[in-house]
Amino acid sequence: MTVAAVARRVQYTVGGSGQAGPYAFTFTVLDEADLAVYQGSTTSSTLKTLTTHYTVALSADGTGSITFVGGQEPTTAQLITIIGDRAISRTTDFTPGGDIRASTMNADLDALTVQQQQLDEAMDRAVQVEIFGNRDWASLGPLFLPYDTTANNKNRVLAYDSTGAALTTSLSIGDHRGNWAAATAYVVRDIVRDSGNGNVYFVNTAHTSSGSLPISSNTDVAKFTIIVDGASATASATAAAASAVTATEQAVISTAQAVISTAQAVISTTKAAEGVVSAATASTQASTATTQASTSTAQAVIATAQAVLAAASAAEAAATAASIDHTLDDAIGLIIALG
Repeated sequence: MTVAAVARRVQYTVGGSGQAGPYAFTFTVLDEADLAVYQGSTTSSTLKTLTTHYTVALSADGTGSITFVGGQEPTTAQLITIIGDRAISRTTDFTPGGDIRASTMNADLDALTVQQQQLDEAMDRAVQVEIFGNRDWASLGPLFLPYDTTANNKNRVLAYDSTGAALTTSLSIGDHRGNWAAATAYVVRDIVRDSGNGNVYFVNTAHTSSGSLPISSNTDVAKFTIIVDGASATASATAAAASAVTATEQAVISTAQAVISTAQAVISTTKAAEGVVSAATASTQASTATTQASTSTAQAVIATAQAVLAAASAAEAAATAASIDHTLDDAIGLIIALG
């Protein structure tokens, strides 16, 4: 068969849980076992096992698809990665004077092509120097990646060493050199502090310092990259402190105004109470006057009644006296008549 020049890696993002497949691949494989299938995400995935987790269906041209078995289906949003994974080995051997069959030769050449494509795909994912990279390979040789034990590799960063020709590891982005000083040899990645304003700089060009502080106006300022703007931070802190003082003063003023308002409210309440008391006093005085007027009226009625009684008594007395006189007159008249 022929082997097409296609990428030997394909990925699918699962749209919904339970989607067993099929998940197709368009690169050529010579056997079902020439695949590696990963299930997970872009940061962490698990290698699946043929037959246990998935099956493979191949076409005559070596392309095909995988389908997950029941109970092994991926879940929503999981990432499925299918990649060529043929073992780099040779299983045939031509003997001197023996037959060289076309089918056997084609199978070997197909296998070599598949293996070369796998290496090419792996190299595409590797860190590489550009083709036009300015490195003298003849004199410097390969660019090796430094690697120690896992314990020693922890929390370290990769960087070029002081020669610029090899990689090394470091615990930090640079070496702290303390406060800037004149006539000091600084190398790339040194960290320097401006003692005048607190700015912290990263040395981007090796040089021997000269001049004076501040670094921002030094003739070598272009050889530094500021990483901590202490001057601006100090200015911001000062402004913040001033704002805090202003806020405190405003709070004191507001508190004083609140106390004044409270005092005015107390005074208003007191005056209102005095008004109520005055109204009550006036009401009481009015009631007293009414009572006194009623008493005077009653006394006048009593006096009038007493006067009427006195007049009646006088009239009665007068009537009685007249009656007695008349009676006496009648008696005297009778006595005379009998005389």
